Amino acid sequence: GDDVNFGGNRNLLDASFEDDADDIIRETTARASFFEIFNERVYDLLSEGALETALNVREDASRGVYVDGLQESEVKDVEDAEAVIAQGAANRQVASTSLNRASS
Repeated sequence: GDDVNFGGNRNLLDASFEDDADDIIRETTARASFFEIFNERVYDLLSEGALETALNVREDASRGVYVDGLQESEVKDVEDAEAVIAQGAANRQVASTSLNRASS
């Protein structure tokens, strides 16, 4: 992740995966996703062929608002989260170039 600018998010990532000060054992699962909204369409930047399918935003009583079909990756530590962000950022650059070309 050295070539991805995390801005203030790096501190948030570090804090999210810190060991509890009291060493309380707790089981949690963290998942990360990365999507982009372009021309009112939602694209999953973690999927292969990110531009092939626009996803739908949905809402239901149990899940709240969510993006239907959005890929989620389990992250166990800061490095896993950084890898997801780097993958999404790389796909975003490719997608951005393709979308700009397609809209011209």
